[in-house]
Amino acid sequence: MAGRRLYSTNSLLAYRISKRYYNDKHYVWASPSFGSRSTQEPLIGNPVSSRPASRYKQLREEVRDTDRHGHLIQEQRLGLRTGAQMKHDQGVISKEQRDEIMAVVDAAEIADFKPLLYVFSLDDVKGVVKKVPVNERAHPLSEEYIIEELPGSMFDILDLDLDND
Repeated sequence: MAGRRLYSTNSLLAYRISKRYYNDKHYVWASPSFGSRSTQEPLIGNPVSSRPASRYKQLREEVRDTDRHGHLIQEQRLGLRTGAQMKHDQGVISKEQRDEIMAVVDAAEIADFKPLLYVFSLDDVKGVVKKVPVNERAHPLSEEYIIEELPGSMFDILDLDLDND
């Protein structure tokens, strides 16, 4: 991978659903800033809710605590259900597949939401990346991107939960 990096935190369940049902095409919300504010431009940065490191840590804590009411786990469940409906409406998956995904999401255990970090090059995704509209960003000046169908071959997956190995 060459060029500027983008980072995105996603759940293991989201990865598995995209791999199995969506032809290994993944929906990602990404940022060039992994964690803290940029060292190159310290007065410009993404708020905590759009920093992949912060989202990773929060989701990891919700999973470790088996928090059935965890905000990010609830957000993940809703996003996966919404995504399944959209993929059905677009003709990507059948009604049966949509219903199966909904059942999988409903039955998923907390551990299925284990966080994964996707890392990829902005140069590699030039044709499919979109800037997040200002009104949908965590802050109007934050740098955020959406890729609706990122091929699994275009990103690396990092599991930062090393103390469970």
